[in-house]
Amino acid sequence: MSNGYDGKERFAMGTESGTASTSMNSIKFKEKKGIFLTWPVAILLALLVIGCLVAVGLIVAYTKPMCNTAAPGEAERLRATISKTDKDHPDSAGVPEPEETSTSSTKSRVKDVRLPSSLLPIHYNVELRPNLDPTVFMFDGSVAILMECTSPTDNVTLHINKLKVSNEILWSDDHDGKPSPKIKRTDFDKARQFIIFKLDGTLQPGKKYWVGMNYSGELAEDLTGIYRSKYTTSSGETRWIATSQMEPVDARKTFPCFDEPSLKATFSVTLVRWNNMTSLSNMELEKTENRGNGWTADYYKPSVKMPTYLLAFLICDFGFKDTTAQNGNVEVKVWARKAAVQQLDYALGSTSSIIDFYTEYFDIPFPLNKSDSVAVPDFAAGAMENWGLILYRETAFLYEPGISSELNKKRVCTVVAHELAHQWFGNLVSMAWWDDLWLNEGFASYVEYLGINHYEPSWQIMDQFLVDDFQNVMRLDALGSSHPIYLPVYHPDEINEIFDKISYSKGAAIIRMMNYLLGEGTFRRGLTEYLRNNSYGNARTVDLWDFLSAQATKDGVNINVRQVMDTWTLQMGFPVVTVTRTYGSQPSISLRQKHFLIDPTAKVSTKYENKFNYIWQVPFTFATQRSSASHWNRPNVEWLKERTRKLDTRVADRDWIIGNLGVFGYYRTNYDDRNWQMLINQLNTDHTVIPVKNRAQLLDDSFALSRAGHMDIVQSLELTEYLGKETEYLPWESALTSFNYINEMLGRTGAYGMFQKYMISQILPLYNSSGWRDTGNEPQLDT
Repeated sequence: MSNGYDGKERFAMGTESGTASTSMNSIKFKEKKGIFLTWPVAILLALLVIGCLVAVGLIVAYTKPMCNTAAPGEAERLRATISKTDKDHPDSAGVPEPEETSTSSTKSRVKDVRLPSSLLPIHYNVELRPNLDPTVFMFDGSVAILMECTSPTDNVTLHINKLKVSNEILWSDDHDGKPSPKIKRTDFDKARQFIIFKLDGTLQPGKKYWVGMNYSGELAEDLTGIYRSKYTTSSGETRWIATSQMEPVDARKTFPCFDEPSLKATFSVTLVRWNNMTSLSNMELEKTENRGNGWTADYYKPSVKMPTYLLAFLICDFGFKDTTAQNGNVEVKVWARKAAVQQLDYALGSTSSIIDFYTEYFDIPFPLNKSDSVAVPDFAAGAMENWGLILYRETAFLYEPGISSELNKKRVCTVVAHELAHQWFGNLVSMAWWDDLWLNEGFASYVEYLGINHYEPSWQIMDQFLVDDFQNVMRLDALGSSHPIYLPVYHPDEINEIFDKISYSKGAAIIRMMNYLLGEGTFRRGLTEYLRNNSYGNARTVDLWDFLSAQATKDGVNINVRQVMDTWTLQMGFPVVTVTRTYGSQPSISLRQKHFLIDPTAKVSTKYENKFNYIWQVPFTFATQRSSASHWNRPNVEWLKERTRKLDTRVADRDWIIGNLGVFGYYRTNYDDRNWQMLINQLNTDHTVIPVKNRAQLLDDSFALSRAGHMDIVQSLELTEYLGKETEYLPWESALTSFNYINEMLGRTGAYGMFQKYMISQILPLYNSSGWRDTGNEPQLDT
């Protein structure tokens, strides 16, 4: 899922580039005006705006007063009861379930929220009928669930939330003539969101049973489960649609079910709609039936095996554009309000092309025969990867050339690439439980860059990872209140709490690091084996590590992936690696790692167990002033697995050292003062000797280190003296993000004028070389 807060739909926040802080991308112009600025111009304007704001602030300050398919005909047992309400849709539908009769009415948050393991779902027959009449706004339906009994039990327990049920029935799938137990009582456990059918007998292991019921609920505007959404036509008419969002735990708000990611099953879906509307679901339409009284039922083919959180339902009056992928084997459609259909071309092209790319990358065909993608007017997340029916927020899917900005184009491509990555990593193989959410989201957050790079190779998007995700999440992860990537989850409320930058961006950063350590070929082959061996099933983080380790061994790469990655996933934060050199007749290089905190006095959270005591297995790489180009591209890895280590390397006193080549390691690097000064001299003499990503990281590291008291702020500022000669985007973006802190600190001091003059003098050369004219042919990073 693309998270609307700060995951892959991070663009919804203050800066659409994905950075949390103000930078050159923070200045926005109304897209309808068609104004485009080069980023050097935007830099200058940003400084002028900052100056005006500070001036106003000073005036105010000094003037204020101090698949197993269902048995034929089973759904008919329930449809007969639903048909009774077709004509007179009762006003009582949707009333919440009665007060619980169990003893679990405690006010505190319960921990044991997992379903009993005595029954496993095999197949669902689900029928839904949303009523979009504004005087009604309800939905009703039926569900019949085929289950296998794994241990004796005298109850059937399902998830439910905000639904009213009726006509509960249990029957055996075995045709041996023996009667099955009957439902004698229905209880509700509100704290755990359970509906419990108490039986008058015991279900037997190895046997299969059906449980079915009718249900109804409110078609609310709460953006969860099945809900209503609206848009306004050009003539001012309000139109309503029904759409859905099940992840993480809102399928139970749509129909009673086994609502856990490991409890996968197949689904046969029927959507009942008004005759003048269209319905969509995960699979292809199988047949249509006229139900009378203006209603039509659309029957969808049985689904592949999947969890409830990937189900999707849509009833709308939208238009679409279509093409194919995988040599015509996958039908690709993109949908939107009819007035916005002309804005779908970019999404259509990127979707079909990236499906083809991922098919080749994972070496596994797209698992379905069709892919629908829909821009929905009201959507809580940026997008949701429902198998075969991806739903997007409109701002993450619509793009109109000549009107929309380049930033909006990047946003659409990013979210499309993220959601399509999930079709394999997350859908084909799903997490076993929500504590492995990071594996789904972190992986998709990394692979999206591969998808974008395929479709827009001129964007240099792999380099942009550094400022959009890597540096961005480090600012959060340097707080004492951060948390590990892997988090135990005990309650549904805790699931939404971990859809954050740590799961998305830090997850992506350490997967990128592992790709670098293993090599692209080993990494890809290990992923393919992992996906093939777990297809249509579930896996945990350790399963991926084991497959990558096995592939590494096969390919002759000496690395225990699990041992390394556990130190990065099971403890929060990251280290600063300090490189200390001795000079003279006996030169040496020592490394020391320490948990980096932006505020060294901050109290570090003790909420999470940490058996590693903030020691990481750090893959340290470095180059010197005299290193060859081939060394920069593929250096030896010096593992720092303890607090300190000495390197068996000698470097001439006159030569500098720089660490973390290519910035693949998730750590900051500090140096002794003499080495810092040599790096500063190199930037001033010929900054191009140091590659662009490492120039950007030198700036970001130095300002973070000075804020944390690890180095003098004067040295950090001296590092920026070369910027007047810098023409690349990454170092400037890193510098301007870092300068925000300086701007805030100096804003109410007499030194602020000098700071403004310094910044303008550094930016003017770039500004003068770029100018105001937009030819339409500039590289994406220049716009």
